[in-house]
Amino acid sequence: GMLQRAVPEMYAPYTVKGFWPDMRWNMRILVRSTLDTNSIAGAVRREVQAVDPAQPIYAVQGMNLVIENTVKDKSLNTTLLSVFAGVSLLLALIGVYGVMSYTVAQHTREIGIRMALGAEAGHVRGLVGREVALMLGIGTVVGLGAAAGACRVLEQQKMLFGLKAWDPPIYAGAAFLLWVIAMVAAYVPSRRATKVDPMVALRYE
Repeated sequence: GMLQRAVPEMYAPYTVKGFWPDMRWNMRILVRSTLDTNSIAGAVRREVQAVDPAQPIYAVQGMNLVIENTVKDKSLNTTLLSVFAGVSLLLALIGVYGVMSYTVAQHTREIGIRMALGAEAGHVRGLVGREVALMLGIGTVVGLGAAAGACRVLEQQKMLFGLKAWDPPIYAGAAFLLWVIAMVAAYVPSRRATKVDPMVALRYE
């Protein structure tokens, strides 16, 4: 099973009595074929019955099904975690956009003063962008640390298959998405504020 560490195995002749005391109760035939399970099951039965007509053949399963059965219980948990993670990411994006928009909107008066004193719109947006980038940088470092810790827990619970707790592309993709959303959220209100007449911005409450 995928939940267990692989251990060394060996082949032993069936005719060697006492080698494996429970061998006759645990015998399986493994067949590798390019055909699907249903197509090859009949051929296997015929070959076995040609040797021993009284030998029953049961519990025929494809390897994919065998693997799925070993992780059936964990699969549901992983699916639920994936759904919750997707919802959490969506809520995070909405939250980041809202917070960044509100934060920049609070600087409308300051932006108006800078514009009235002759500051260029690009320079003002750059100041806002740097402030937002600082907040994002702190949040990204804290978030990546928390995510790595959470993935360590998932790894210990044997819920990660073929993945490592530290997967740079996944973390980078999530962080990049949050940065894009946050920068858009900061750019839109800051651009709108630089378009406002300085006298109007100075009266803004």
